[in-house]
Amino acid sequence: MKIKYFVAIALIGLIPTVVAQTFNVEKIWKEYAFFGKSIDGFRSMNNGDYFSQVSTIDGNEAITKHAFTNYEGEGEVLINSSDINFKGKQIEFDDYYFNNDETKALLTTEVSPIYRHSYSAVYYLYDLKTKKTEPLDETHSPQTLAEYSPDGTKVSYIFENNLYVKDVVTGKVTQLTNDGKRNEVINGTTDWVYEEEFAITKAYGWSHDSKYISYLKFNEKDVKEFSMTFYKELYPEQYTFKYPKAGEKNSVVTLNIYDLSKNINVGEIKLGDYEYIPRLEWSPIENKLIVQTLNRHQNELKYHLIHVTEGQVTST
Repeated sequence: MKIKYFVAIALIGLIPTVVAQTFNVEKIWKEYAFFGKSIDGFRSMNNGDYFSQVSTIDGNEAITKHAFTNYEGEGEVLINSSDINFKGKQIEFDDYYFNNDETKALLTTEVSPIYRHSYSAVYYLYDLKTKKTEPLDETHSPQTLAEYSPDGTKVSYIFENNLYVKDVVTGKVTQLTNDGKRNEVINGTTDWVYEEEFAITKAYGWSHDSKYISYLKFNEKDVKEFSMTFYKELYPEQYTFKYPKAGEKNSVVTLNIYDLSKNINVGEIKLGDYEYIPRLEWSPIENKLIVQTLNRHQNELKYHLIHVTEGQVTST
């Protein structure tokens, strides 16, 4: 009997002491007491040894550089928001994109959503060496889907369903398409169906040598319209957009290529019978474009290889 009591006492001694803690909503969502350790969004830099991210330095937003092997401290400040000024006004950025040699940045500001993933924004060009800030295009603004060419000498973007390119050295702006119109023709970005079904909004891309731009053209003139009521202000507003329901007509989508070296539109690239062009991607080492096409039932996927050489475009 004494042995049994001894075992029971010994087992009680092994039970750890539990300290009462306050468990409430503030603890979870304000203090984040139960969140795992993590690193805020970051982007790997070209050499693979460093990454950049948005940080807070002395109360200002900044883009900082950090080593993957030693993530401690504030890091090297690449861009400080206090240095981003235009016409005496400090510019607050929402996102950033470097050119290939990481000497310049494309800053996204005043972001306004369009649908679930798409948005428009006012873009600025920032030089990391001179700290000079200038708008991408004051005349054609706001823009969407702006990006540097692979050689870093140009920036492409879309304004009111048309595709533009700006030479960042000379400042010259070239309009590549001119038939874009809301609820009729879209160039370089996608319609509602592609954004929702294929999760893409960017429908254009640069060739490896920065001489060509491929893009999709959406003709949605025959697509039926759908209206929604927005109750933002005292009086509601009607928003009407192209929305094909099941079995109704989709946008007619074509693949096109623009030759920037000659400043001419090569025109539509024939891809046979298809309903959708869900993906297009240039090779990173040569001027070859890979394009996918799908039928309406989405059960027959085809791959097309487009060869672009001097003055010639062929497909297989």
